[in-house]
Amino acid sequence: MPVTYHDPCNYTRTCSIVSEPRQVLKACVQNYIEMEPSGYDNWCCGGGGGLAVLDGKEGMADLDGTFHDFCINVTGKVKSEQVRKTGARYLASPCANCKRQLTRLMAHHNPEVQVGGVFDLFARAVILDG
Repeated sequence: MPVTYHDPCNYTRTCSIVSEPRQVLKACVQNYIEMEPSGYDNWCCGGGGGLAVLDGKEGMADLDGTFHDFCINVTGKVKSEQVRKTGARYLASPCANCKRQLTRLMAHHNPEVQVGGVFDLFARAVILDG
């Protein structure tokens, strides 16, 4: 299945972790597709520093739905379009906040795309002998 990678803001911009997850993915899958833009220029998923996990409307941090709608239909639409352009059917990210937000985005904009972790794919790829 075609796989792409979302660069979490905290991993990429704060910790400079850019090439390592890609190395793991390329070793685990047969069809890795780079998202554009990527790395330091990648678009934020909208989960923003843990906001995706706060309580409120559908888990977002407001009571009237404004923030939720903005994260899903404005900033989230940009991220969803990036994913759609790759043709990927699996969107990997190592960040729990991003995975929660990306799961919402894909369910709304690209329901055919499964969201999961880099190491979820690693675990599926490892073959233990004996």
